[in-house]
Amino acid sequence: MKTYVFVVCSCAIPFAAAAQVSPLPTANFSVTVTEREDVVVQTGTHDQVDGPGIDRRNARTLNEALTFLPGIRVRSGGDGRWLVDFRGLRSRHVLLLLDGVPLNSTNDGQFDAGLIPTESIQDINASFGASSILYGDGAMGGVIEVVTNRPAQGFGGAADLEWRTGNQRNARARVTGARNRAAALLTASSFARDGFRLPDGTLRANSDESRQTALGKINVGLSNSTRVSALLTTSTGSFGIPPGTIDNPADPFAQRVRYERVDRYSTRTAQSSFSYASSRPFSARGWAFVNADDQSRARYDSATYDSLANDSVPGTFRSRERSSVSGGALHGRFDSAHFGRAKVAFNARRERFHASGTIRDIDVAGTGSGQGGGRGGASGEGGGSRFGLRPFDDDHALRTFSTAVEWESHVTTDTGVVMGAARNWQTRPGAGRQSGVSGLVGVVHRVNPSATLRVAAFQKIRFPSIRHFYETGSGNAQLVPERSAGVEAGVERRVANSSTLGMRAFWMHTRDFIERDDEGRQYVNRDRYRLAGLETTMTGHPFRHAEVRASYGFLHAVDRSPLSERQELQYQPRHQMNLETSWLLPHDWAVRGAVAGLAHRVYYSRTRPLLKRNAADYALVDASISKRLARRQLSMVTGVANIFNVRYEEPYAMPQEGRSVFVKIQTEF
Repeated sequence: MKTYVFVVCSCAIPFAAAAQVSPLPTANFSVTVTEREDVVVQTGTHDQVDGPGIDRRNARTLNEALTFLPGIRVRSGGDGRWLVDFRGLRSRHVLLLLDGVPLNSTNDGQFDAGLIPTESIQDINASFGASSILYGDGAMGGVIEVVTNRPAQGFGGAADLEWRTGNQRNARARVTGARNRAAALLTASSFARDGFRLPDGTLRANSDESRQTALGKINVGLSNSTRVSALLTTSTGSFGIPPGTIDNPADPFAQRVRYERVDRYSTRTAQSSFSYASSRPFSARGWAFVNADDQSRARYDSATYDSLANDSVPGTFRSRERSSVSGGALHGRFDSAHFGRAKVAFNARRERFHASGTIRDIDVAGTGSGQGGGRGGASGEGGGSRFGLRPFDDDHALRTFSTAVEWESHVTTDTGVVMGAARNWQTRPGAGRQSGVSGLVGVVHRVNPSATLRVAAFQKIRFPSIRHFYETGSGNAQLVPERSAGVEAGVERRVANSSTLGMRAFWMHTRDFIERDDEGRQYVNRDRYRLAGLETTMTGHPFRHAEVRASYGFLHAVDRSPLSERQELQYQPRHQMNLETSWLLPHDWAVRGAVAGLAHRVYYSRTRPLLKRNAADYALVDASISKRLARRQLSMVTGVANIFNVRYEEPYAMPQEGRSVFVKIQTEF
């Protein structure tokens, strides 16, 4: 980590002495890999949720803010985490960045979008498969860049209180200040719930949660061309993982019921960054960061959540898991009036995961399954066997690096081109080095003032995570990197009444996709998946004070691996429909309505021979109404989520929240 900090700071020192005029405010910036005016953003699929959009959706966390974006599937995983899929690819294939800092889990590469509050967020930018190769490895599905608030000059702030069904309480506050070349941001939030209510009115078992989060950031302009920033975040809490509702070994689709809790967790992030930009053709940005996570997790033998004593139940454990990611990046740009813009990047990170505790997975009597599949793996039912406890102490580390070059240019007034290539490699103790190449080619062309065409081809890579290599009973040291190649094309047209229509198509082919084998035991590289689809979008203003956003997505996600018994990917909807509308009414009233629907999802049995079943289609309807008071500095919002109390499961035997009523009071100053 000291090496990364030294590299970034050494590069920043000579920049601080440079001249003169910056086109951007010196005290107010966020570190991002790409910018909206970059050609690479225009050639690929790019969506954004801004601050007002987050407020309209009454989004408390990142998953709620992303729900209505086309091509994005927000779902609750079997372990209770809110996962985000991009066009059929998993959450681990989506790179999540907070002001440039990667937040993906060191252990499995995923992230829980439900643990990221929105009070500090100004914009959320989502890029899909044809995203910039400057991000490095891991962005097979796409990238989510979370940009923190940029304080305006002067002093300001906001606060709100919210209550929802299930005794869910959420309190948030934000304070900002900026003067001349310095700006500061401070946010804090506290969330707690007894659980969420199911459509039948009962409280979902073990669905309680508490979370306290704080973020602080300061920007300083050292000169008109050089700016530095420091960011600190911390979060603590606990939560239960709701168990499956079907405890029947004869049901081929039901997983074994598990009773798990995270009794305590804490996360911390520290980042320092710099940005240099002047009237000269060269500019640079860089950052160094450290992420640390610590959690106490347990799987119990009964719904009392206090015992590991039953020796007929394999796979129970109590563990402390500590992970860290440290790294840095240095990105440079050179602008030429005749040859376009050349960009170079170097990214490096070190990941470490340490878990210790006790686990019951040693078969000491009978003819059981032996080791119980590890913490998170599938276990045998036990039968007449008895299982003993053993201590474990796992400590693993990985290092990942990437170098990239990307060139872009507006070859004509109406046409832009981007090309790039990157080399990525990963090292781990005693296993040598794995490497792979990423690439991108894209073109955007403005046909006329109201219509734009774009097309891009890409190749991406993602290295296995620590869990895939080393998890007890499931890890596989022979895994190779996941790879994808694809193309996407789109057209966007502005029509009357400030409306926009869009259509985009994509095709992706993946190799060496990492999944558990058909028996649910070991992680393996499956040969190939094919993901193809079509997305249509519409944004319109049918009336002066009304806005409508609608999208439809079609996804065909199939397993093309030889001898595979699975024809389609589990739980990936073939049809996804979203509709949002908002109205500004007289006297500072506002109304919002939304519909989100899914159709044609399949899932498979946990045992062979594999059986296939279709999940029930569903549509969820939300509505809210708000009123501004006290010279628009005070607002009251009330609304209902899942108005029709629809019962749906995600995944099988994991029912989700029913009708939820909320009331929120917020103020700005």
